[in-house]
Amino acid sequence: MLSRADMEDALAKLDRRLSEVEQILRPMAADVSGLEMNMAAVQTDLDTLSSQVSGVQRDVAGLTHTVETHHRETLDRFDRLDGRFDQNQSRFDQNDSRFDRMDSRFDQNDSRFDRMESRFDELMARFDQLTTRLEDRGVI
Repeated sequence: MLSRADMEDALAKLDRRLSEVEQILRPMAADVSGLEMNMAAVQTDLDTLSSQVSGVQRDVAGLTHTVETHHRETLDRFDRLDGRFDQNQSRFDQNDSRFDRMDSRFDQNDSRFDRMESRFDELMARFDQLTTRLEDRGVI
């Protein structure tokens, strides 16, 4: 069995060790308390972020709807423009064909004019010959 002095000595050693443990635990408790405050701040930040994310999700959904609407409208307009292009292409082809026929007629008329001009020159030469003959005979 221990004597009273041994017990007091053991209690003193135990008290010193408890004091050392308290000194170690105090900063840890402060750290834990700070960590708890940080966790509360992080939770607040997470709640705020969650609210902002929800707002962004609503904005994205609205933009998605807007983009889909504009996409459909753009496709509809493109289809109408494509139809108009086809109509204009058909009209162009028709006009091109008409131009080719008119150009051909012009060439034919130009050829006729050249023949008529040549015939006119022949007739004028013949007229000059006849006029000269008549003048030689004293008829005119």
